[in-house]
Amino acid sequence: MFYLAFKAAKGALTPDKPESATAMANRTVSGLALYRRGLLMHLRHNLSHLLLVYAAYVIAAGSPGPSTMRIMGTAMHQGRQAALALAAGVVTVSVFWDVMAATGVSALLASYGNPKSILAWIALVTLGLGPDASATDVILILAGCAVLSVTIFCGYAVVFSTQPMVRMYRRARRGIEGVLAVSFGYAGLRLLLSRN
Repeated sequence: MFYLAFKAAKGALTPDKPESATAMANRTVSGLALYRRGLLMHLRHNLSHLLLVYAAYVIAAGSPGPSTMRIMGTAMHQGRQAALALAAGVVTVSVFWDVMAATGVSALLASYGNPKSILAWIALVTLGLGPDASATDVILILAGCAVLSVTIFCGYAVVFSTQPMVRMYRRARRGIEGVLAVSFGYAGLRLLLSRN
């Protein structure tokens, strides 16, 4: 699409002017260079918004919660492979809600049960997307949060499956499992009470 607009602006898109493969390749490279330059200018202009969204996401995703506590517990109790599988599931759901929030579908879904994760994603996307947001902004938020999600949740799985953490777990097993039980119980109780 961009290439055709570029050619039309240069006056090269006419049915009676055949173009060689070399000329077409040169125009494509020129068009890509212009696109990259425009993307870099766009990034410089919106960098503060993106950094704010990424920082908020790191805080929200990295803070101890049911998902992170479960990944940590699984890593220490069942090992790295099981924790990475669980982290992959958490990442998948996180990216799903990211896409739903960016497309506006989550606003509709939030009215059916008021789940915390949906509302958190709506807040994050609203924070990053102002009234003049472009499709590039949406893509950068989605991609950046997906990379951060993989880094955070898989990072927990790897760190908490190391031998020093496993040794610490064996020494403090009852306390850790108690904290997990209380955390999950509290989260479940909040969920039950929020629906009443």
